Parts: sequence; structure tokens; C-alpha cells
Amino acid sequence: MTLADQIIQDYKMICQQLENDEDLVKSFKRTGEREIEQAFRELNIFEQNNDVDPAITTWMRQEIYKTQDAYNETLGYEQKKLLQKLEDNEQDYRRKLTQMR
Repeated sequence: MTLADQIIQDYKMICQQLENDEDLVKSFKRTGEREIEQAFRELNIFEQNNDVDPAITTWMRQEIYKTQDAYNETLGYEQKKLLQKLEDNEQDYRRKLTQMR
């Protein structure tokens, strides 16, 4: 295997791993969205079936929203890191190929 072949293989391997990581982040996002929806459904059912102070359920909804925001912020941060790694990999690949010439 030539050096150029090795550079190409390494580039493709890193791209594949980063794409897999991005798919994982997307999966976490979908799972989180489903869990948040479920939490709201359960809260609504609880509220309908029980005599509870509306202030408590309002507070619970606010806490769910805060949790959702924090979760989305974390996933957004991870997604940005992955995009940066993809860009870095691309630049590294091009630099190595240029150095070979």
C-alpha cells in the first residue's frame, strides 16, 4: 500500500467514524424528544386524574422545559464538535496530499 493509499484509507476511516458518531447524536436527540413528549403526556394524565395544585404542575412543566433545553444544548455542542472534527479531518487530508506532491 502506498502512502497516498494509506492517507486516503485513514481519511475515509475517520469520516466513517465521525458519521457514526453523528448518527448516535441524532439517535439521542430523537430518544430525548420521545422521552420529553412522554413526560408531558404522563403529567397531563396525572393532572387530569388527580386533584393537584396547578402551581405544582406548572412548576413541573417548567422543569421539563429546562431539562429539554439543557439536553438540546448539550447535543448541539456535541454536534458542533463533530462538525469541527470533520472539517479538521478534511484539512488534514488535503494537507497530507499536498505535502506528497
